[in-house]
Amino acid sequence: MAHFSGTVKVTDMDAENIKLLDRFTLAVDKGEFQFQNKYGLLDDIGNEILKKEYHAIWEITDNLIAFRYGIVFGLLNSNGDTIIEPCLEGFREFEYQGESRCSFIEDILGKESFKENEDYIIFHENITNRPLLLSQSGEIISKFEFDWLGHVFSNGRGKVILNGKAGIYNFKLKRFDVEAAYHDEELYLSDIGEIVYEQRQADRVG
Repeated sequence: MAHFSGTVKVTDMDAENIKLLDRFTLAVDKGEFQFQNKYGLLDDIGNEILKKEYHAIWEITDNLIAFRYGIVFGLLNSNGDTIIEPCLEGFREFEYQGESRCSFIEDILGKESFKENEDYIIFHENITNRPLLLSQSGEIISKFEFDWLGHVFSNGRGKVILNGKAGIYNFKLKRFDVEAAYHDEELYLSDIGEIVYEQRQADRVG
């Protein structure tokens, strides 16, 4: 499973020759003050992967690098390919115990901005207000196509909300196991990914 450190010290990015994913090198144009630094990325033979125009660049998993511009960040895979241009929100700079740090906003607001499953990574906070689902290797599984997405199980099933209705989508088979036609409370997945239907309250009373 990929690791997620949660917090990266901004001051660490002032060091020389920082290696990311063991094959990229952080490049820095230093400003008068550290927060004015601009960062880029070079491959192992010195080719420019990212121009030195970003405010922070760091690893978030064993296969993914995040690069931040302003308050949004994009994602780069281990091949050096940009898989998501900066559009994701999920962290901010803040002062913590006397040190300037970058931290994912989940540290402050809870776990919904970045959710790591056994086989998948879900980003919930972005400018589309729709979830992004990636494999642990960085492959895009679902890009902003659902209103909401819950835990995706190893069988590929995940509960989704689409146009205000709940359904069960199988991301391995790339199809709905249950069409999105239910109220949210009527349909869910068990803790092993089995489909469970909940009887409507009106039906129970009747």
